Order: sequence, then structure tokens, then C-alpha cells
Amino acid sequence: MSGLIKRMEKQSLVEKSKDLEKKNLVRVTLTEKGEQAFQRQSDAGVTPRITSCLSKKELDNLEVYLGKLETRALEIIRALEPGPYS
Repeated sequence: MSGLIKRMEKQSLVEKSKDLEKKNLVRVTLTEKGEQAFQRQSDAGVTPRITSCLSKKELDNLEVYLGKLETRALEIIRALEPGPYS
């Protein structure tokens, strides 16, 4: 993940900033260029084209797994810093 974020930062798609209170926390936000890139890929239907190699069952499983990962990630983030993720 770190390598991907660094590449995106070099392309001016994201900006990293350190949290002033929690020194070990780094925030990553989309830049205007990043927002535009996201919108282009969204409008072009890239995700359905990428996932077209998966069967219906695999897509269903993927949705379940991603949901579990999202839930766990939010639990961890909330524990680290209550706030906008609550």
C-alpha cells in the first residue's frame, strides 16, 4: 500500500500529511487531479471491466470479503482516533 501511495503522490493524485496530535498517523487525501482521475475511471466503467473475469459467485464472495475488511478497518481507525469515522 505504501508503494502505491508513493507512486500516486509522485503523480500528484494524492497528498500525505502528518497528524499534528498523533505523530505515527499519516492522512492521505485526493488532490483535485486525483478526484478527476477517479471520476474518469468511474465514468468509463473500469471496475466492471476489471471484475468481468469473476463469476457471480466470486463477485458475491468478493463483496462479502471487502465488507469484512472495511468493517475491521473502520474498527481499527475508530480505536486509534474517534471522530469523523464514528
